[in-house]
This record gives sequence, C-alpha cells and structure tokens, in this order.
Amino acid sequence: YGRTALMSPLVGNHDKPRFMAYADGDLPDPDEADEEEVGWKKQLSVEDASAYEKLKLAFTFIFTIDGVPMLYYGDEIGMTGAGDPDNRRRMRFGDAVGTEGQSVREHVSLLAHARREHPALYMGSRRALLAESDRYAYVRAYGADRVLVLFNRGGGEARFDLYLEPEFGSGLLEDVLGGEAIQVDGGRATVSLGPMRSAVYILQDD
Repeated sequence: YGRTALMSPLVGNHDKPRFMAYADGDLPDPDEADEEEVGWKKQLSVEDASAYEKLKLAFTFIFTIDGVPMLYYGDEIGMTGAGDPDNRRRMRFGDAVGTEGQSVREHVSLLAHARREHPALYMGSRRALLAESDRYAYVRAYGADRVLVLFNRGGGEARFDLYLEPEFGSGLLEDVLGGEAIQVDGGRATVSLGPMRSAVYILQDD
C-alpha cells in the first residue's frame, strides 16, 4: 500500500501458531500436518533456549523497519502454542514468566524506547549494507537521525567490515540493546557480533 499506509509488521497473531512453536522445532510436526490438531494432541513447551534468541532477532527486525509493530499478547515473553486455540493460552505474569521470558520482554522494551526516540526507525530511508544467509546490516536515516542495525543469526561470532557513508562519517555509535560502542572513522567501522545476536547502533552526541 505504500509508505502513506500504516501497515503492521508482526511476529504472531490469533490466526497462526506461535512463533516459538516453530523456533523450538515443535512445528511443523512430522506426524500431524494439521497445526490445530497438534495443539489438541500435544502439550507444547519451549525446550531449546536458542528459540528465545531467534525471537529477539525477529523483534529487532519488526521494530526497525517501516510500519507499526504489532505485539500479540505473550509473544513478548516467548509463549508457545500450536494452531488455534492452543495459541490463545492464558497470559503469564511474575515468576511464571521465567528468566528467558523476562530477557525477551526487556529486549522488546529497549527496542520500543529506541523506536520512540529515533524517527529514523519509523520514518527513515533504509539502505542495505550487507545481506547474507546469516549476516544482515542496514542503515536507517531521517534528517539528522541515523541508526545502524546488524543481525547475526549464525552459530558463531560474525565480523562486519562496514562502509557507512554518507549516513555516518565519523563518531561513536552505541548499541541500545547491549551498550557496546564502536568507533566510525572516515565512514568505516568494524564490528564483531556474537551468535544469534542483533544490535541497534545510535550515533552519540559529542
């Protein structure tokens, strides 16, 4: 519909199985093609901790592209579920969320704050710097606001050798998700990103 329409990128909704069911390997089910039937026959639970890291990568993406991110309740804490109605389990709060779920919720909160404070993330241009199977990098720019977004979905550390001009010339960038800082000199920067990690770098004021 073009940039004038307020579309909503999303990780999940009430019509589909939860993201975590796929990320954890419970879906697709080799014994049952009907995802709704899976919910009746099995009690899905998240067993692979890396599924939470995959969810964080997905949230970083939808919060740093065009559109109005839509959160389906429970996705922000990594709830799982097969097809409807298993994707509509009761919301969890407090101690029932767990350490991994709290980590996802904090990740989403940091992204939401960054998006609110930086118009480049919701109105800016987007220029891809690198697009590979496991590494992805792009710059968003709106007026004087600039943001660098990196993804490493691989199982090992990834190195990014980036040329960032004209968006970035020189200066210090800080990751709003992890707090790490990198230096840009003459439009060039080198960044190492751990496995299954994303980063959202913001130019720091002088």
